[in-house]
Amino acid sequence: MMGSSKATRRKSRKKRRRLAVAAITSLIVVTLVMVGGFVYTLYLLGLVNFVNTENESFGSVTDIDESEAIDPSVAGIVPDDPITINDLSESVDDIAVQGNTKVITNILLLGVETDRKDNYIGRSDTNIIVSINKHTKTIKLISLLRDTYVSIPGRERNKLNAAFRFGGFSLLQQTIEENYRLKIDRFVAINFSAFSSIVDAMGGVDIELTEREAEIVKVGNVAKSYHLNGKKALDYVRIRKIGDDWGRTSRQRTLLKALMKKAKNMDRLTMMGTLDKVLSKASTNMKRTEFLGYIMNAPSYLGYEIKEFHVPERSKCNTPRVPIPGTTYVMEVVELKDPKAAILELHHEIYG
Repeated sequence: MMGSSKATRRKSRKKRRRLAVAAITSLIVVTLVMVGGFVYTLYLLGLVNFVNTENESFGSVTDIDESEAIDPSVAGIVPDDPITINDLSESVDDIAVQGNTKVITNILLLGVETDRKDNYIGRSDTNIIVSINKHTKTIKLISLLRDTYVSIPGRERNKLNAAFRFGGFSLLQQTIEENYRLKIDRFVAINFSAFSSIVDAMGGVDIELTEREAEIVKVGNVAKSYHLNGKKALDYVRIRKIGDDWGRTSRQRTLLKALMKKAKNMDRLTMMGTLDKVLSKASTNMKRTEFLGYIMNAPSYLGYEIKEFHVPERSKCNTPRVPIPGTTYVMEVVELKDPKAAILELHHEIYG
């Protein structure tokens, strides 16, 4: 009996030791995973260029982009987050400035003409308001046409995309608030050079091309869906020969939607590679913790319905030629026929 009792105690001690070892091992594994996740998070945040827009400095803006110059001789309301949109406003200045609400967040996505994330001597050729509505679970991609003729605080009237070059996000923010009556506090800027590496990191992207688009991108001569690599995708969004500014912004939104659709089904390894490429080319004025929140919520946002809109609609504007400030050249711009109506329509599109 005594021998049997000792054997039982030995087995019990061994069992407790095994349980203790298993518990310690599990704790170590969990700790390593948490530490690894923390280190990886720090790595991702380290890729992003976090900027202070209160102290922006920019280079010379006196040079004229030849592609902009033309020789003169040549021709929301959601139930639990109410806001007020006054459709009876007498002028643009009378329209209340709208901003973020409890369920709607607006972020300005900029595509900038530069190959360096720390160099912003360039126009913002892509100006897309990414409006995230957590109540309706929708993301609206709203293009502000870069050629829109706007008032720029402290400057002569010019195209919208000139504001960023003149004074960075701070001046662009003021310009949007004055002309569109929207206060947008946060931006994410991506260099055009990033689009190519992002698409390649995702293994390419499928885009429906028209016959003419396929010919310009040099992938065929038939209207159908094509699998584009990074270079071809960049060529696609940079097409200038057809569709003017409306066609260009439509292609930008088409590529964004295609990338978001593909991201929904990416495996973890591909997603990590894509994040590496995206964030290394990104700049933002968000705080690190705020930006991290968007990264952590990205899987949820990818499940939202994607809608698109642009301002202005083609039928609601004119395209006059106006002098380029300080030169003898002229440029073609997009001018709203009824600015007040266009701004109210934009506000209803965002806020319901």
